[in-house]
Amino acid sequence: MLEKNGSVRAMEALRSHFGGVFDINSVFGYKFDEFFAFCQHLGYYGYIAGGVEGKLQSPEEFIRHRKGNCWDQTELQREWFERRGHQVKTYLLYYYLRDDYCPSHSILTYLDEDRWCWFEPMFYGAAVEYSGVHKYFREEELLEDFKRVFALNGQRSEMLPDKIDETKWSLYEYERPSYGISDVEFYEHCRKGKRIL
Repeated sequence: MLEKNGSVRAMEALRSHFGGVFDINSVFGYKFDEFFAFCQHLGYYGYIAGGVEGKLQSPEEFIRHRKGNCWDQTELQREWFERRGHQVKTYLLYYYLRDDYCPSHSILTYLDEDRWCWFEPMFYGAAVEYSGVHKYFREEELLEDFKRVFALNGQRSEMLPDKIDETKWSLYEYERPSYGISDVEFYEHCRKGKRIL
């Protein structure tokens, strides 16, 4: 018997938990825990750039395809949180290995009373420290932990070298990008934002 690929497993999990009918209005109507669970079961491309047709999907497209990369999911999260009046920030962290390969991850953070929260539904069930809602008193502490966890996971998966060169990190806070842009255009958009590292 053939082993199911990640997209097939993710689709089966979505159907099992949510009944298989997805549209933007039903997803934006989810309560916090439902939305988090929905995001955990979306198909994920991992660190491979390109996404669906090599472009950043709108939240509607992402829900229709039910798979994409972290940037697609971050934009879906942005829309869900902003519709509820939350103050959000989005970040792109990447490690420069060579011009055509910079392992990266984007995240959404939001303010909950006096705590900054890192909303991270991806990598559900993986042996990494990502999945969950992580809370911090200081935003700087959140970003330090984001880098630490990304580096740890990158080393475990052999995507990053055992010896990290701190000068190869880049971290940007970025605003909402235009949907439909390519990976290269997405990186360019982020680099126009606020540089943290």
